[in-house]
Amino acid sequence: MFVGYGDGAVAIIAAAKNLKVADIALGGHPESFRLESGGNRIFANVPEARQIDVADRHSGKVVARWATGRATGNFPMALDEASKQVLVVFRKPTELAALSMQDGKLVASAAACGDADDLFMDAKRHRIYVSCGEGYLDVF
Repeated sequence: MFVGYGDGAVAIIAAAKNLKVADIALGGHPESFRLESGGNRIFANVPEARQIDVADRHSGKVVARWATGRATGNFPMALDEASKQVLVVFRKPTELAALSMQDGKLVASAAACGDADDLFMDAKRHRIYVSCGEGYLDVF
């Protein structure tokens, strides 16, 4: 089990033993994070540091830090593993960004709601859903 917590870590917990096995130190408090299903990486939004941390869950180390530049408030995240993209919604400016899973470079972006709460990838329909705090849903 993986749990983001505190001032900046993801705990690895052996649920059957109720035992914390390790911590992966991040650059700040993690918001949304996602585990790569076909590999060892964890992608974690760290908005207070204006970055996305990429950690290796076997070594327990951060292997990359992708600066978000002018974009802040990166809370929701999803993975589009078929397209090899990390999907992130930023609150300032309000946009959905698709980043390369390889190096974090921007692949595409589109305007999104101003108070995004969560992000869902529907691989079957090739759609992205962003739940918005204003009470509606953005569909891409």
